[in-house]
Amino acid sequence: MFRSQSPNLRTQPIPSNKPVPVDKMKGRIENYAVGRQLGQGAYAVVRLGTHKVTKEKVAIKSYEKCKMMDPHRKQSIKREIAILEKIDHQHAIKLIESIDSQKHICLVMEYVGGCSLHGYIKRRANRRIEEVEAKRLFRQILSVLQYCHGLNVTHRDLKLENVLLDESNNVKLIDFGFSTCIPLEKKSTVFCGTPSYMAPEIVARREYTGPPADVWALGVLLFAMLCGCFPFKGINDAELYRKIQKGIFTIPEHVEENPRRLIRKMMQVDPGKRPTTAELMLEDWIGVGESSIPQPDPPLIEDDTAPVPLSISSIATPSPKPRPFSSVSPKPDPSPIPSLQGDISPTQ
Repeated sequence: MFRSQSPNLRTQPIPSNKPVPVDKMKGRIENYAVGRQLGQGAYAVVRLGTHKVTKEKVAIKSYEKCKMMDPHRKQSIKREIAILEKIDHQHAIKLIESIDSQKHICLVMEYVGGCSLHGYIKRRANRRIEEVEAKRLFRQILSVLQYCHGLNVTHRDLKLENVLLDESNNVKLIDFGFSTCIPLEKKSTVFCGTPSYMAPEIVARREYTGPPADVWALGVLLFAMLCGCFPFKGINDAELYRKIQKGIFTIPEHVEENPRRLIRKMMQVDPGKRPTTAELMLEDWIGVGESSIPQPDPPLIEDDTAPVPLSISSIATPSPKPRPFSSVSPKPDPSPIPSLQGDISPTQ
């Protein structure tokens, strides 16, 4: 079962002496009529806003300054803004402006009127997406991730809840609060993400490079879309992490051979054996042909610091059997089918 929760996990950041350049915040929150809450994370609240003059709907992500006393958290917000200012892709959320008010730092972003991929799957009759539709959505997620990797941006929190669907059912990748922008070959020791999607090298607390960890999470996403459950699960995080490190999981028989093979490619325990996003685009099942992905500007580089956990939703319902999308947990099954769950914020 996929069930969203809101854990508040601690962070042990890696210090950085190099500040991230951020454009001066000139906007005024008074320009917007702030309405209902759209979402909430450990440090931020997202509300619907309407520009008082243009009547444009926006999503306003607000950080309380009183909760941002840690300089590393402040740096994380600056990094998030810098990354959002850099990204320009049809399947990534767009930052309209950033506002520094007396009590809050606000990120004004485009409003996406649909639902999350998590909500979309929950409404499906079989709690999963048919292959043709899953392929279309996965291709869009892959295209924006390839674009980000071209900018040296690693997302580090790919999950169903961080993929929104607009009114036309097209993808918008959101929540770059965990993201970093460092040379792709540079290794990190930051322990972060959502446990159900975390790569073996992260849960083992080894040094790792960002893109292969994103690719592993892509594999979990595709598995969830096609199967309606996660590939690993455990009664607690420790058991879950052991199963992730072993990398043994069962793909249901209804999944066709091409996507089955692709999932196994992405979810190899050895990160060096996982394909890059560019290589995934060449897979027959993806069927993209000539790439129409926007080409990134020269990479934005910064030192790695621990990201601030913003909208970390935990997926942690114990059950040794693949979990369907429902509020009722199935009875334990003695068959040893590995799976994952959970949710973690950056720690070292």
